[in-house]
Amino acid sequence: VERQSNRRANGRAESLRQFVLQPLGRVAQHRVDFDDLTPLFQRIIDDVRAPKGDPEGAFQLLVSTLDFSSFLGRIAIGRIERGRVKVGDSVVLLPMGEPGLVGEEPGIERGRVTKLYTFDGLHRVEVEEASAGDIVALFGIDCASGDTFTSDKIRWAMTSMYVPPPVIHLTVKPKDKKAQANMGKALQRFTKEDPTFHARVDEESGETVISGM
Repeated sequence: VERQSNRRANGRAESLRQFVLQPLGRVAQHRVDFDDLTPLFQRIIDDVRAPKGDPEGAFQLLVSTLDFSSFLGRIAIGRIERGRVKVGDSVVLLPMGEPGLVGEEPGIERGRVTKLYTFDGLHRVEVEEASAGDIVALFGIDCASGDTFTSDKIRWAMTSMYVPPPVIHLTVKPKDKKAQANMGKALQRFTKEDPTFHARVDEESGETVISGM
């Protein structure tokens, strides 16, 4: 097992060495200093294309994940695919579904951006405005992973993330009525945060069954 682990580690190191030292695809016989990742970062800057997006188009963002703040409520995190958004803007929330233009249909909600953050490493940085290509956190609007935020001018739902069927199923039972109320709130929150998580009540046993990855 140890030999296999070492071979895999050496293979990854060799792949990284070739990526950094082979801009033309030729093997470069040089030693890589893995304490200095500057060449790797420079290759990324030189070769990886900037994100595509029209900052002047209608605002569009796909919610990829959620967070929660006890002071500010639910936090929607995703990448702006098109347009701009500012604090105070009114936005439309389109639930997960088929991509394309959406009219005035049930399930459409409107909200206002109360706070807006971008990311610097693992830290959130509060900003007044963000544009296409930025990964942002929107505060003040209740939503679920896979939903689309758009402007009210052009309500265009984006292609939602692929959600594989659950492979793990577990029966849970609260100890008392108080625990049952808390469990209901927790399951509702988990369902919104993770599209792979499902909860249902078995018709025969009456027990709660949770499913996921």
